[in-house]
Amino acid sequence: MVLEVWWTAREWPDWLPNIQQSEEAPRPGDPPNGWQCLPADVIHRILHVYKRELGSRVVRPACRILGQVNKHWHGALNAEVTSLQLRAGIPPGDISRLMRRFKYLERLRLQQCDQACLAAICAHPHSHMRVVDLQGCQEVTDEGLLRIGGLGRLQHLDLTNCVQVSDDGLQALTSLTSLRFLNLRVSWSGKTAAPVAACLRAFTPRGFSALGRLPSLTELSLKGRREVDDDMLLELAELSALASLKLSTTNITDRHCPGAS
Repeated sequence: MVLEVWWTAREWPDWLPNIQQSEEAPRPGDPPNGWQCLPADVIHRILHVYKRELGSRVVRPACRILGQVNKHWHGALNAEVTSLQLRAGIPPGDISRLMRRFKYLERLRLQQCDQACLAAICAHPHSHMRVVDLQGCQEVTDEGLLRIGGLGRLQHLDLTNCVQVSDDGLQALTSLTSLRFLNLRVSWSGKTAAPVAACLRAFTPRGFSALGRLPSLTELSLKGRREVDDDMLLELAELSALASLKLSTTNITDRHCPGAS
């Protein structure tokens, strides 16, 4: 669709909507009002009309006014962004700017995230964050999970193949009292097997004791965690809400099961 701005510079002010409104970005669900509905290409055409009709001496104040227009429009758009996927190679400074812009994020997926990126993400409070997916982020360590522990309303955390996370990282998760889904799976298939074996940090009963203090946990995957044995599993006995526990490729037996010989 081609948008045309045919008003002259002198006619345009009579058409403008009232811009006496808050500087803050609108909240999700707020109705659009005036400035928030103007896309960037319309603003560009408006500036072109001003420059042609009145000359360059008045373009600068027009730019200031229309820059405020665009700010409100982008504020409305940013408030609607609730899911974000970041690929590898984005500088931490750019990530930090994205986190400041998108204040209502609920879901975040990171690919090959390192400590610097995770620090940039968690430096900004995100009270709406519910899902964080760190699958394959092998550079994330216990320090990174300490930062994630500040996302108090987090419900879903995927740490598949986060092989540098140890007991201290699991203890950092005890502040996530709303956490319902936790994936600690390790994949031993294909090209990932050798890197996993080279840097895998094994969990111990101390780390599992921390997992046992996550009252809302309903789903837990330990697939591929060969260090997990019967005694470690006993540390999870207090998880009364747990409905799904995946234990394939672990050292779990039926030794502690009632009726086992």
